[in-house]
Amino acid sequence: MKKNFLIKNGLNNYNLIPIKSDASFRKFFRIRNKNKKFIFFYSPKSKENNIGYIQTSKLFFKMGLSVPKII
Repeated sequence: MKKNFLIKNGLNNYNLIPIKSDASFRKFFRIRNKNKKFIFFYSPKSKENNIGYIQTSKLFFKMGLSVPKII
């Protein structure tokens, strides 16, 4: 994971806590700093269908289901 992404998004001082993930190649982290809380995941595009993941999330949102905001 590149720390530049976190710094660009205003997370200079943060705690990065690994979260147990499923059987995929995705890696999940809980990020906390003074003012914000996030779930961050790293998903290598060579091994995962990231476009499908985003499209499914948008579809669920349109259906009125509670889904995380993807940044």
